[in-house]
Amino acid sequence: MKITDREAILGVVAMAALLFGGTAIVAKPRIEQWKTFRAKQAAMRSDIAADRKLIDGGPEWQARYAEISRKLVSVPADKRTDAYWLSIVDRTAAAHSLAISKRQAMEEKSLGDIQELPIECNWDGSLGSLVHFLFDLQSQGAMFDMRQLLVRPTASDMLRGRFVLYCAYTREKPVSAQR
Repeated sequence: MKITDREAILGVVAMAALLFGGTAIVAKPRIEQWKTFRAKQAAMRSDIAADRKLIDGGPEWQARYAEISRKLVSVPADKRTDAYWLSIVDRTAAAHSLAISKRQAMEEKSLGDIQELPIECNWDGSLGSLVHFLFDLQSQGAMFDMRQLLVRPTASDMLRGRFVLYCAYTREKPVSAQR
């Protein structure tokens, strides 16, 4: 049995088609993986560029941290701070005729060198007294951060609401830890 030139060409073309089709079937998932890999690679390059920008701005961040740290209150490691912060809130509220009906210090949170003490307060007062109270807290520097504020009207011209005030401070290291 002799294979003619025509049959040989058809055989080669058929084998090439099968080889190409098989390669396409096997390679399609790999191509999708490669596209996913390239997308992740691009996202990582973007993250690296953003991180590099933050790292390059290190001296500026350190200067800002030093400036804010000077404004923060430093408290001994074993001293409770809730009475100190509650008295500041009460004094500031009284100075602006904002009635604090209920106040509660929550659990202290540690954020590295900085400590935060959330204080939840229910209050009654006018819009002006609330604005003056908030402005006075803001003008005291980096110590206070209000993250939640609820305001609702009452039957009279007064307002009633609730806020959570975060007080930031640092703790002095114990004498045994400084050695």
